[in-house]
Parts: sequence; structure tokens; C-alpha cells
Amino acid sequence: MAGWCVFRAGRATTLLAAVLATNAAAQTALKVEAGPAARAVKAIIVNPSGSACGAELSFGDGREEKLRLDGRESRQVDHTYAADGSFAVRLKGDLYVRGLRTAPPCGTDETVQVRVPSVAPAVAPAAPPAAAAAPASAVAPLAAPAASTAPPTPAPAAAVASTAPAARAAGPGDDMLVLRRTSSPVLEFVTSASGTQRLVSGESLRWSGFDACWLALPGHARPFGGDEVQAAVLALMESQLSAQAGGRPVSGRYVDCAAGGALQGHADLLLVQRDALPLLRSRMPALAWFEPLSELGHAALQREVEAQRAGQARRAQALGPLVAEMQAAEDRQRRQGLSRQFPYTATLRCAGPAGVVATSTCLAGRTLRAQLELANGDATRLFAAGDLAQAGTEGPQGLVILLRDRFTIETQNVDERLTLTLRIVETVSEQVIFERSAGRFEVLRASR
Repeated sequence: MAGWCVFRAGRATTLLAAVLATNAAAQTALKVEAGPAARAVKAIIVNPSGSACGAELSFGDGREEKLRLDGRESRQVDHTYAADGSFAVRLKGDLYVRGLRTAPPCGTDETVQVRVPSVAPAVAPAAPPAAAAAPASAVAPLAAPAASTAPPTPAPAAAVASTAPAARAAGPGDDMLVLRRTSSPVLEFVTSASGTQRLVSGESLRWSGFDACWLALPGHARPFGGDEVQAAVLALMESQLSAQAGGRPVSGRYVDCAAGGALQGHADLLLVQRDALPLLRSRMPALAWFEPLSELGHAALQREVEAQRAGQARRAQALGPLVAEMQAAEDRQRRQGLSRQFPYTATLRCAGPAGVVATSTCLAGRTLRAQLELANGDATRLFAAGDLAQAGTEGPQGLVILLRDRFTIETQNVDERLTLTLRIVETVSEQVIFERSAGRFEVLRASR
């Protein structure tokens, strides 16, 4: 999604990771490479098929992420381990449930073993904003409009007890600070004498929605999954602002921070990881246009992600019968449409001990050849064994032929081991009106 602007501090170091893949084929769907920083890796995933499918990627330290891969798509997922050790990175096909973007499981289950040795980290833990200042070389230069006043210092945040997967202990430095653009026309607040803030632009917020921009250090919120965390943050902010707008629903969207976002002052909300704030304050004069609004802790993020996952599972369970009913209704509608032109359907089935085979097999013996004679409405034609695809559609049940109100169909079985069966049904009701089987040299004929 647009809106993920990542800032890296310090000089990138090389991760000396020994990667042992259980499937070393050139066409493997999963490959893991060393990342640009200590304990960082890049999981490269390729969907070799032409259809979209779903998969679950786990890094062996508690982080699991659901992915939807389009046909022929190549995807890179970055991850930073919190400690040294040996980890199993696994990519397994899994149903991806996301409304109209729901995709069936990918046909893959691969594991790559990654060994992470002791390497000095590229990003040191950040001190509180008032005491820490990053060197100017820590972050790539960012173009931003000049500001006439110093950037505001967000109000000190109380420590939030966060819960995260066991392999990664999230602390207050991982919480997201929510900053509001002071000139935003859809997020205009007034402060009462008691110090409380009241939203006075509720109607504008309701009809226009708000734009948000996300700024974080590498690896932030990764245990919860990138797309899921973005959706969870947006849902939490929509809920908070809806409550301040009198309970009316509001909607938000992400914008890119470097183009039409925080650097140019167009975003209404700036979501900043607490540990990233010292770097941003030193490199982004545009922060002077924002003031503190609220805070989102890791614990709240995790609860929202889990709630969204549970909701998706409930919707998938509830929609299953509905989808089946819709498909059945569409099939009935299709048959009714066909029945106006083709009230009957014939199926020629050639089968033996091993099951159904191509219908032409029964019409083409070693030395003998039979034909299919078909009078369908006003058209009459003879089909040789090699021309049956022009008479109907070959499928797992045999050769299906759509018949008009008046028809004659005649053919002969010339194979000594196989049985040829002709079955005719009414297209809508599927009621059988004719069914006969023929051995070698026997003739099948039906007419109406």
C-alpha cells in the first residue's frame, strides 16, 4: 500500500546468514537472502502460476503474514530478527479471504533454514525525544518546505503494556504517535478552558474523509504483518474520529509521504513510530506543521488485527453457503437461457475399466472407423472420430451436445473393450428421456 515511508538510521551492515533451502530448484517459490542490516533478511516469493492464490509466510520467530499473490507475481517481504539463532522460514499455501479479492491456496509448502549470527545492529535503540538527536548523515536527505517555527515536541506518552509474539518484545518506542496537521480543514479542533479538545469540523470529516501518512523505522509492527497493521491502524483512527464526530461514520486513506503527503503538508494525519521521531525531527522541518493528537499502542494494534482476522473468518464461513447458492442460481439461469434454443442435452460417454476416455476412442478402432450422424434442427452433418470437437464439448463426463427441439443422433461403437453410452436429458429439469449403452458393433440412435 502507498503510505509506507521507511527511514533507516546508521550505516547498513552485512548480515552473515547461512541460508539452507530444503528445495533448491531454480523455480522454487521461496528464496531468502541477507538484508541490508544486522539480523535482517529478505524473503523473495514467486507465484509461477498464472492465477492468483493465497499463502501464509512465517519467519520462525512468531511472525506470520497472510499474502495474496497475483499470477506470475514476485513479492519481497523484509524481516528483522530480534535475536541470534536458527530460524525456519516457511511458505505454505493458505486460503486468502478478502471479499472480492479472495484467492484459493497456492500449491506450495517450502521451508528455508536461516542462521542468524551475532552482528552489531544497524539501528541503536532511540533515547527519549528530548535527549536523543540523530546525526544528519543518519537519514538520506529529504526535500521539504522550510518552516519558520521549530517543530513541536509531542506530549510525553505513558508506557503502554504491549503484547507481541514471544520472539519480539515490543516496547513503548514501537507505539505510534498520531500527529494532526494544524491547517487541516477536515480535522479542526478547539481547546476548551479545561484543556480538552473538541472537533468542530465533523461535517467536513464525514463527507471528505482524512488522509494519513505512515513513518516508521525498518521492522516496525512486522510481527503483525504489513497490510494487516495498516488496515488495523486505519480502522482504529476511523473509530476514534467517528466518536469525536458524534458517532457518524468517517473514512480514511493512506497517501504517500514523499509525494503529496507529510513533506508537502497535504496529509491530515502523520503516524510516527516513537523511536523514529528524533530522526524525523532533525530531518523534516515540515513536522512544524503538525501537533500531537493521540497515540496507538502495540497492544491495541494486536487486538485490532486479531479482531479483523476473526471477522474475516466469520464472513468466510457465512458467505460459503451464499456463494454456493449464487452459483446454483447462476447455473439454473444459464440452463433456462439455453433451454429456449436447446431444450435437450445429449452426452456420449465412452468408458472402460479405467474410467471415461475420449469419445473418439469408441468410434476409431485399429482397423474400423465409425461416424456420428447428427440432425439438429434444420442442419444435418456427419462427423468423423477426429471431428467430434465440432459437434459438442468434450468434458470429464464425455461429449456434450446441445440439441434443438427436433433432432436425430446416430453412431456406432467399434471398440471391443469399451462401452459407448448415449444419454439425453431435458436441459432445465435434467430429467432423463433416453439412455442406452452399446458394445462393439452396436448402434445407438435417438430422435425426436
